[in-house]
Amino acid sequence: FVALAEMTITRTTRGRPVAVAFTGSFTVTSTLSMGDSAEIAIFVDGVEVPGTARRASLSNGLALSTVVELSASKTIELAAGSHTFEARFRRPGANGNATAYSTQRALAVQEAY
Repeated sequence: FVALAEMTITRTTRGRPVAVAFTGSFTVTSTLSMGDSAEIAIFVDGVEVPGTARRASLSNGLALSTVVELSASKTIELAAGSHTFEARFRRPGANGNATAYSTQRALAVQEAY
């Protein structure tokens, strides 16, 4: 996984539950009949948050391209202190290319009061 541009937030928390949400548009293009895919996940302090990985696949492509929406959210417990939240992206397939589309992405972090 690699961090998405402008999708990193550092917050100082008070030890209460934190809701983290990400949504983004990705162009997935398949250049071979085996297809391709794009994956996203939320990371906190460099560690993937379990249950936040999402994948979109395009199969039997033959140079097909489509824009897909991927989103993930989770409420997590963190110790009080400074934490870095990131949305990360990867293209696990080798049969095409998947890229972050334009600026259609958002990361939100909210601690419970």
